[in-house]
Amino acid sequence: MQKIIFSHRPADQKFGTDLLRDTLSERFGGAAEFISAPEGAPRSEVDAASAVLVVIGRHWLDDAPEGGLLLESPVDPVRATLLAARDLGKRIVPVRLAVPPVPVELLPEPLKFLASAPDVEVKSRQAPMDVEELAYLLGADDPDPEEGTGD
Repeated sequence: MQKIIFSHRPADQKFGTDLLRDTLSERFGGAAEFISAPEGAPRSEVDAASAVLVVIGRHWLDDAPEGGLLLESPVDPVRATLLAARDLGKRIVPVRLAVPPVPVELLPEPLKFLASAPDVEVKSRQAPMDVEELAYLLGADDPDPEEGTGD
Protein backbone atom coordinates (compact mmCIF):
# COMPACT_ATOMS: atom_id res chain seq x y z
CA MET A 1 0.00 0.00 0.00
CA GLN A 2 1.26 3.45 -0.87
CA LYS A 3 1.43 6.11 1.80
CA ILE A 4 1.18 9.64 0.40
CA ILE A 5 1.70 12.76 2.50
CA PHE A 6 0.02 16.09 1.75
CA SER A 7 2.35 18.90 2.84
CA HIS A 8 0.46 22.18 2.93
CA ARG A 9 -0.12 25.42 4.80
CA PRO A 10 -3.20 25.49 7.05
CA ALA A 11 -4.02 28.96 5.66
CA ASP A 12 -4.24 27.65 2.10
CA GLN A 13 -7.49 26.52 0.59
CA LYS A 14 -8.64 23.71 2.87
CA PHE A 15 -11.21 22.67 0.29
CA GLY A 16 -8.38 22.11 -2.21
CA THR A 17 -6.51 19.74 0.09
CA ASP A 18 -9.76 18.02 1.10
CA LEU A 19 -10.77 17.66 -2.56
CA LEU A 20 -7.40 16.14 -3.43
CA ARG A 21 -7.44 13.72 -0.51
CA ASP A 22 -11.06 12.65 -1.03
CA THR A 23 -10.80 12.27 -4.80
CA LEU A 24 -7.46 10.45 -4.68
CA SER A 25 -8.71 8.17 -1.89
CA GLU A 26 -11.70 7.24 -4.02
CA ARG A 27 -9.51 6.76 -7.10
CA PHE A 28 -6.93 4.58 -5.32
CA GLY A 29 -9.44 2.70 -3.18
CA GLY A 30 -7.62 0.71 -0.52
CA ALA A 31 -4.32 0.81 -2.42
CA ALA A 32 -3.15 4.03 -0.78
CA GLU A 33 -3.28 5.90 2.50
CA PHE A 34 -3.35 9.71 2.35
CA ILE A 35 -2.03 11.75 5.27
CA SER A 36 -2.55 15.49 5.71
CA ALA A 37 0.48 17.18 7.30
CA PRO A 38 -0.15 20.93 7.73
CA GLU A 39 2.08 20.93 10.80
CA GLY A 40 4.79 18.89 9.10
CA ALA A 41 5.41 15.18 9.03
CA PRO A 42 7.93 13.45 11.29
CA ARG A 43 10.97 12.15 9.40
CA SER A 44 9.93 8.56 10.24
CA GLU A 45 6.56 9.16 8.58
CA VAL A 46 8.23 10.69 5.51
CA ASP A 47 10.57 7.68 5.41
CA ALA A 48 7.55 5.35 5.29
CA ALA A 49 5.86 7.38 2.52
CA SER A 50 6.06 6.66 -1.17
CA ALA A 51 5.45 10.30 -2.13
CA VAL A 52 4.96 13.80 -0.75
CA LEU A 53 2.48 16.11 -2.45
CA VAL A 54 3.41 19.75 -1.94
CA VAL A 55 0.06 21.55 -2.03
CA ILE A 56 0.79 25.11 -3.12
CA GLY A 57 -1.94 27.69 -2.69
CA ARG A 58 -2.03 31.46 -2.30
CA HIS A 59 -0.43 31.36 1.17
CA TRP A 60 2.42 28.96 0.45
CA LEU A 61 4.92 31.82 0.09
CA ASP A 62 3.64 33.82 3.07
CA ASP A 63 5.99 35.87 5.18
CA ALA A 64 6.95 34.80 8.67
CA PRO A 65 5.85 37.09 11.53
CA GLU A 66 9.50 37.91 12.24
CA GLY A 67 10.09 38.81 8.56
CA GLY A 68 11.27 36.84 5.56
CA LEU A 69 9.52 33.87 4.02
CA LEU A 70 8.17 31.08 6.19
CA LEU A 71 10.07 28.70 3.89
CA GLU A 72 13.35 30.35 4.93
CA SER A 73 12.85 29.35 8.56
CA PRO A 74 14.54 26.08 9.57
CA VAL A 75 11.54 25.36 11.82
CA ASP A 76 8.93 25.80 9.08
CA PRO A 77 7.04 22.47 8.96
CA VAL A 78 6.54 22.60 5.18
CA ARG A 79 10.26 23.17 4.62
CA ALA A 80 11.21 20.42 7.10
CA THR A 81 8.90 17.89 5.43
CA LEU A 82 10.20 18.74 1.94
CA LEU A 83 13.86 18.56 2.95
CA ALA A 84 13.29 15.23 4.70
CA ALA A 85 11.57 13.89 1.57
CA ARG A 86 14.41 15.12 -0.64
CA ASP A 87 17.09 13.67 1.66
CA LEU A 88 15.26 10.33 1.77
CA GLY A 89 14.89 10.21 -2.01
CA LYS A 90 11.09 10.35 -1.96
CA ARG A 91 8.99 11.39 -4.93
CA ILE A 92 7.91 15.02 -4.47
CA VAL A 93 5.07 16.36 -6.59
CA PRO A 94 4.15 20.05 -6.38
CA VAL A 95 0.37 20.46 -6.72
CA ARG A 96 -0.63 24.03 -7.49
CA LEU A 97 -4.14 25.09 -6.51
CA ALA A 98 -4.90 27.49 -9.37
CA VAL A 99 -1.71 29.47 -8.77
CA PRO A 100 1.20 30.03 -11.17
CA PRO A 101 4.47 28.12 -10.78
CA VAL A 102 6.67 29.46 -7.99
CA PRO A 103 9.57 31.40 -9.56
CA VAL A 104 12.88 29.75 -8.68
CA GLU A 105 14.27 33.07 -7.44
CA LEU A 106 11.62 33.15 -4.68
CA LEU A 107 12.61 29.74 -3.31
CA PRO A 108 15.23 29.49 -0.56
CA GLU A 109 18.41 27.76 -1.77
CA PRO A 110 17.67 24.36 -0.17
CA LEU A 111 14.25 24.25 -1.90
CA LYS A 112 15.26 25.35 -5.40
CA PHE A 113 14.99 21.72 -6.53
CA LEU A 114 11.20 22.19 -6.48
CA ALA A 115 11.38 24.48 -9.51
CA SER A 116 12.44 21.56 -11.71
CA ALA A 117 10.03 18.98 -10.25
CA PRO A 118 7.14 17.97 -12.53
CA ASP A 119 4.01 19.59 -11.13
CA VAL A 120 0.25 19.43 -11.55
CA GLU A 121 -2.07 22.41 -11.49
CA VAL A 122 -5.58 21.85 -10.15
CA LYS A 123 -8.12 24.41 -11.32
CA SER A 124 -11.66 24.38 -9.98
CA ARG A 125 -13.36 24.12 -13.38
CA GLN A 126 -11.28 21.16 -14.50
CA ALA A 127 -10.46 19.61 -11.11
CA PRO A 128 -11.60 16.07 -12.02
CA MET A 129 -9.25 15.95 -15.04
CA ASP A 130 -6.40 17.55 -13.08
CA VAL A 131 -6.75 15.13 -10.17
CA GLU A 132 -6.90 12.23 -12.64
CA GLU A 133 -3.55 13.41 -14.06
CA LEU A 134 -2.15 13.47 -10.52
CA ALA A 135 -3.51 9.96 -9.83
CA TYR A 136 -1.82 8.72 -12.98
CA LEU A 137 1.51 10.29 -11.90
CA LEU A 138 1.17 8.54 -8.55
CA GLY A 139 0.52 5.18 -10.18
CA ALA A 140 -3.21 4.74 -9.60
CA ASP A 141 -3.43 2.34 -12.55
CA ASP A 142 -0.41 0.31 -11.49
CA PRO A 143 -1.41 -2.73 -9.41
CA ASP A 144 1.84 -2.42 -7.41
CA PRO A 145 3.28 1.12 -7.81
CA GLU A 146 5.99 0.39 -5.22
CA GLU A 147 7.43 -2.45 -7.28
CA GLY A 148 10.54 -1.49 -9.19
CA THR A 149 10.80 2.06 -7.84
CA GLY A 150 13.81 1.39 -5.65
CA ASP A 151 12.00 2.78 -2.56
